[in-house]
Amino acid sequence: MNDPIVVEGKTYQHHSLMRPGSGKPSPLRDEKTDRQSFFKEKKKLRLDNTAGAYVPTGKGRILFVIDKNSVPCDSPEWGLIAETAQRLESCYPALSKQAQAALANLRAVVFSSKMARSYADVKPDIFFYDSDEFRRSDGSLVTPAWTTSCIVHDANHVWQHDNGQKFQGEKAEVVCWQLQVDNGPALGLADVEINHLKGFIADPAKIIARMNSKTF
Repeated sequence: MNDPIVVEGKTYQHHSLMRPGSGKPSPLRDEKTDRQSFFKEKKKLRLDNTAGAYVPTGKGRILFVIDKNSVPCDSPEWGLIAETAQRLESCYPALSKQAQAALANLRAVVFSSKMARSYADVKPDIFFYDSDEFRRSDGSLVTPAWTTSCIVHDANHVWQHDNGQKFQGEKAEVVCWQLQVDNGPALGLADVEINHLKGFIADPAKIIARMNSKTF
């Protein structure tokens, strides 16, 4: 069943409608929903013009909220978000029990280019993904497998918080990077991506400064 769902009075379409296979225009193209009330503590991030989709995950679902002020419907970033949603649903059954448990704790992912970095907001169980991080240093897009693995990573930070575990700092990051590595085959990560993560695990201090930077 790919029927729309309603959460707190807002409609979310099944992710497949972000890029309909039939070639028809996406029903999300003209959506301009104000979801600011869904993120009451994020007044610096304008969410007055968004589109909403959802990804089924086992017995649950994860909401995808796209800030259309910074990620328009015809952009490559929009396409990558759609591919990420598809991969997340398709790979879910093959993920480890811990990865599935982590995703069960994740309420929503917000995509916007207005943040200084991607981060997990553990109290409302939301992952804010900076779409600028979709681009490598040469300007090319990262893969859907990579973005999906990042969602698993930050969902695990939410799980750590909700289960009374340490969710910040080097040790917490290493656990979440290792979860990405362990689920690499299920996620479809390439060897170069897995080796990239292993480099983080071997020397976590090299990106700690960025983790401690401001968000928005």
